[in-house]
Amino acid sequence: MADSKRGVWLVRSFWTVAAVDALALLALLVQVGAGSPSSFDRFLQLLLLGVLGILGAIVLAIALIRHRVAYGIGLVLLAAPPLLLGAHVLVDMARTPSNASLDAGHGYFSTAADRTLADAIVAGDAAKV
Repeated sequence: MADSKRGVWLVRSFWTVAAVDALALLALLVQVGAGSPSSFDRFLQLLLLGVLGILGAIVLAIALIRHRVAYGIGLVLLAAPPLLLGAHVLVDMARTPSNASLDAGHGYFSTAADRTLADAIVAGDAAKV
């Protein structure tokens, strides 16, 4: 009995994550289509459609297999990219330099050697560059 409850939980989680991923991709696709046109909009739309196709292929394969292990693998495949993207965004937010650092010209240079090189470039010192 406990085994079937675990399987139901896994199946529900898989379908929930699949639906959320599909809705998020469709929302991004609509946002790109509704925004001001740029040279990369078509590329981004094709990329999003490709990711949506991969998502559909994963869901279709898991739906045809209908095995607990397949649902677990599918859940990992569907949940990993959004979680990794979220972690990447958090790391970027944590590493964003302060306004004082940007005003000093040291903004995105994290090591002392990079900051010295940036100072030399800003000062126009060709010998140090």
